[in-house]
Amino acid sequence: NINSTQQSMKKLAGAFAGVFAVRQIVMFGQETLALADSIGKTADSIGVSTKFLQQYQFAAQQSGLATEEFNKGMQNFTKMVGQAQLRTTEAGRTLEKLGVQVKNTDGSVKGAEKVFIQLFEALDGVGSQFEKNAILADLMGRAGVKLAVMGKDGAKAMKELAASATGVIPEDSIRQAEIFNDTMNELKRATLLPLQKAFVAVSTSVLEFLDLLGIVERRKTLSELESDL
Repeated sequence: NINSTQQSMKKLAGAFAGVFAVRQIVMFGQETLALADSIGKTADSIGVSTKFLQQYQFAAQQSGLATEEFNKGMQNFTKMVGQAQLRTTEAGRTLEKLGVQVKNTDGSVKGAEKVFIQLFEALDGVGSQFEKNAILADLMGRAGVKLAVMGKDGAKAMKELAASATGVIPEDSIRQAEIFNDTMNELKRATLLPLQKAFVAVSTSVLEFLDLLGIVERRKTLSELESDL
């Protein structure tokens, strides 16, 4: 009857909703792990902490910058700072003119995060936006000009904006996600290898059979070509 059909439809709809919810949760988990893994690896490649990276990515986004633009600028910046810490460079001289030192008073290397903050604090004293853009371009390449927008309201406002970032994933969670993803990748490759070898072996046999039938002409391997000589 109609009532029983409606009840069945409701149950079916409920089952579909449950499956969809589980799928969404799984997808959310996968995306979260991938995001955390990406943050960890990006922070390591730039040379900053994961907290700093997330906070200033947020500040960049709020200023109208894409995350990749910020990452690119920071990669160029930390590279320039690293070179300046090893030898005299144009970037090092530019920072010195602004009163920003790449080393601590005891001669130890100053962290890139600290140099970045001190740079924007020093830029507050630079007169025109054109000069600021030129300085940032020298230190970060073309991406540096885009990062200038982060300091448009001053270094203090930029730091406050970064500190207000929400959804910052803790360092230990990020490292756990990295370990999990790396382990899963290793397991996937180890599991697939026998299947890949078996598939290649089967495909070779199929090609040999088709070659015998004259349907296709199988390309010989290097070892087979050498044995024919």
